[in-house]
Amino acid sequence: MRAQRTAIIRLLVALAFFLYLPLTDFRHAAVAGNDENAYYRKLLVKREATVEDAIHVVARFYEYEGETNMLKELNFLLEKNVAFRRDINKMAGQPLTKGDIANLMMNAMGKRSGMMSKMFPNNQRYALREAIKSGLFGGDSTVMDRVAGNELLGLLGQMQEKKEAKK
Repeated sequence: MRAQRTAIIRLLVALAFFLYLPLTDFRHAAVAGNDENAYYRKLLVKREATVEDAIHVVARFYEYEGETNMLKELNFLLEKNVAFRRDINKMAGQPLTKGDIANLMMNAMGKRSGMMSKMFPNNQRYALREAIKSGLFGGDSTVMDRVAGNELLGLLGQMQEKKEAKK
């Protein structure tokens, strides 16, 4: 029951975010080509998001305005002190797991409060625990669960809300 409710809430957040996109100036037309929101529309209907999608989303969370190039986005994130797996550039087309995105998001948001999470900053299991504790994922999530495109957009919306709440 709780998992269904969580899934419905995530879907509603993703839909609300999708409806909010046309009103927002993301200043990264390079991602979408001619249509500024085309990338996000494609991502919304993707059954499985990829690691490359996660890098694009987190880079834009940090207001990256350059061309769509995973290596350039990774360099940009490194400059912003966002830690990620060393082999992430080899994982571009692989399906995104909750462990991967939790690790990337917790590092991006600077939310590493647990002792084990601080000791092992690139550990997906501890990052997922932190994400569950933060309310980004449901308690029944596992490291190997795959993430859909709409779920990734919902997570971006939640990250943005938490960022604005800090201000």
